[in-house]
Amino acid sequence: MPRRVLDPAGSCVACPHSDMTCPHDRSLEALLHELIATGYEAHHDDIDARFARSRLVPCTNCGGTGCFDCYGVKQADSLRAFWSCRRCGHWIEV
Repeated sequence: MPRRVLDPAGSCVACPHSDMTCPHDRSLEALLHELIATGYEAHHDDIDARFARSRLVPCTNCGGTGCFDCYGVKQADSLRAFWSCRRCGHWIEV
């Protein structure tokens, strides 16, 4: 993951204007731990994971393709999935 560099306004210069969350602002690992602590269970879907690793979807932060890891959690009727870019570390709930 790139080292965090801030511009004079205090914004991370590794984060262009994208819809992804900066790992320095909000850790996906911490969020997943919080969700599991509130009753969610880890969930893996092979189809979602293959799509995340495909070259069909570029990272809106760094432009890399085929570089997402997919994480999922479920609780009763609620299923939440997250993609995290292995190249820049930014993540998004999908």
